[in-house]
Amino acid sequence: MRNPNRNYDVIVVGAGAAGCLFSRNLARAGYSVCLVDKSDRNKLSHDWWDAVEKSIFDKISITYPKDDELWKGGECIIYSPLNLLQVKLDPFPYHEQLDRRKFNLRLLTEAIDAGVDFFDKTTVKGPIIEDESDTIVGIRIQDLDPISAKLVVDCSGIEGIIRSNIPFKTDFDKKIRREDTMITYREMREKKPSVSYPDEIIISSKNKGISAAHFNQDKYAEFFAAHADISSIKVTPKEMAYELIEKYKDKCGKEILKGGYETPVPYRRALDSFVANGLIIIGDAACQTNTRTGEGVASSLYAAMIASNAAIRAFENESIKKEDLWQYNIEYHCSKFNQVFSSSDITGKILYTLSEEEVEYVLTNDIMDIRNYFKSVDDAEKLTVEIIKKEKYRPKISVRSKILAHLATLAELPNKEEEMQKLCREYPEEYNPETFNEWREKMNNCYIVRYDFDK
Repeated sequence: MRNPNRNYDVIVVGAGAAGCLFSRNLARAGYSVCLVDKSDRNKLSHDWWDAVEKSIFDKISITYPKDDELWKGGECIIYSPLNLLQVKLDPFPYHEQLDRRKFNLRLLTEAIDAGVDFFDKTTVKGPIIEDESDTIVGIRIQDLDPISAKLVVDCSGIEGIIRSNIPFKTDFDKKIRREDTMITYREMREKKPSVSYPDEIIISSKNKGISAAHFNQDKYAEFFAAHADISSIKVTPKEMAYELIEKYKDKCGKEILKGGYETPVPYRRALDSFVANGLIIIGDAACQTNTRTGEGVASSLYAAMIASNAAIRAFENESIKKEDLWQYNIEYHCSKFNQVFSSSDITGKILYTLSEEEVEYVLTNDIMDIRNYFKSVDDAEKLTVEIIKKEKYRPKISVRSKILAHLATLAELPNKEEEMQKLCREYPEEYNPETFNEWREKMNNCYIVRYDFDK
């Protein structure tokens, strides 16, 4: 493996889908790009599939996924925590089930063909700072000399190796709180030939998390679990997944074929800003994930596209200050992706505070339509959660008072979500510290679980 040069126009940290797309776009525009990742090039991204909105491939101008990059979709059955309610959903028409690793390798190949210098198995230790101007001017690498650049792009996942090690004050949260993190576990085993039904079974809000068993694929039985409140975790996602494996042990083999490890993902609204002087943040590092499902491929690709356009404009204007990169903030925060994800964060935080009995009551009494909650951005007819029968908020005296308090909060959800989406559309059109902080405070007041900006 050859050593990187000492100076580039752009350094991208993290060779996931977003990092590869951004690198490719900047290289095609004629800029020198260094792309680094701590993993082996053949093990980039996860070795499983994820649901991705079909429309994103037209938006980012890349070739539609090939057959071997796609997995099968299918019906799913959603169970309430105590199994009193079962809701069957047809396959989502706007989804593709994307093979993460094969798709990622294609994007990497396109980036290298465009002229990107790629270095795998390279551990980044943090940013290089120009103290006088609070500007990111390069990266520090383990066992290698530092590399300088005009622009550094952090696509390093929830760890945010550049974001989290910035010493000066920023307009975004440098650390992701434990309560804003979801821990997921996923593994695939051989599906036995006797399994005939292609269903995906989802158990919602079990153990303050979610569990799923997938039988849609020809060869694989997949088991997934996620816990959204790791500050009070009692049952790990792996233990939750193995409860399902025990239940369906007659339908799968004993050997783990893919996955078999836990992964943290952001479970909060996107960062309030994704830029600093000489810095752009994209993907999980920027918390650009679907707070309903934990998915983040489509939104990260969209963010990489608009961020690369903003970067090219900044280079053309010969200034890489955050004011020159601000258009990226505007376009992402005003997007449908961000409006849905930010408002859904309110709903999710409330749902995961409920006990299993309380969630059961909400679902079985038709207070919330769970079918809409699991749909993607393109699937959803409405951007807000739907409260079906408001007269249900006057239940009988026998219902526990704690549930009544939660029902009052749930009744406000549609208004809260609409308020947050409106604030997303009102993102400041240019950087002004006073205007930005006013907008940020309004977002924080709208949010149920507030953020402490000073920590």
